[in-house]
Amino acid sequence: MSPETMPPSGFKPVITLTSRATDLRMREHQATLRELVASTFDRVDIEDSDIYDFQGADVGYLRFFHRTPRHDVIVEVWSWLREGRVWSLACSADHRDHPDFSDLFDDVAATFDLDRAALVS
Repeated sequence: MSPETMPPSGFKPVITLTSRATDLRMREHQATLRELVASTFDRVDIEDSDIYDFQGADVGYLRFFHRTPRHDVIVEVWSWLREGRVWSLACSADHRDHPDFSDLFDDVAATFDLDRAALVS
């Protein structure tokens, strides 16, 4: 599929990286994120929420499912914290297209360089 081609579902996948200041620790951040998701989306199901070590850093991971009028969407969010800053990578795709994009989402998350991101923030 080329970057210009719309997936079969008609829902264009999205990958977004954001950064903001925070005073939360990773567990608190994950809990806050779960609460935000639950209060923001209608018909939401949190499928996975975990904190794991990746290359010596804690990484928060959240995967949830929500419905829109035309699509059932899977969203995956990876979060990294360092020195009062959180970076979050959010990736979403229609559930029918998600298997086609899951590896890409994982690969993009694996390329995040926390040391470099912390230097430029």
